[in-house]
Amino acid sequence: MTKDQQDEAQRDADIAAADRLAECYRITTENKSMRVQIPAYTDRWMMGDRYGVVVTTGPASIATRAKLHAEGRHRYAGDLEIAVVKLDKSRKTIRVVLADCTEV
Repeated sequence: MTKDQQDEAQRDADIAAADRLAECYRITTENKSMRVQIPAYTDRWMMGDRYGVVVTTGPASIATRAKLHAEGRHRYAGDLEIAVVKLDKSRKTIRVVLADCTEV
């Protein structure tokens, strides 16, 4: 394999990796400015930091799915979307299950 072929193969691999990353952590335009109330089972909600704006959404990792299954939360079958929410009161960013958020 020549140097040019190696460079081209590396460039193709980098593009493929970037495409996979963009697919996993895509910013959906309809959810970008969506205001939500985070789920009541989170510590942040119990401390009064209940509202925020969805920054990004993406599929849950295999580890997250395994953890939810081990906890006995079988309602999370199928595709599971994780939302990254920037909270209003504390300005912190947290990850929550999008289906558990309430749109405000």
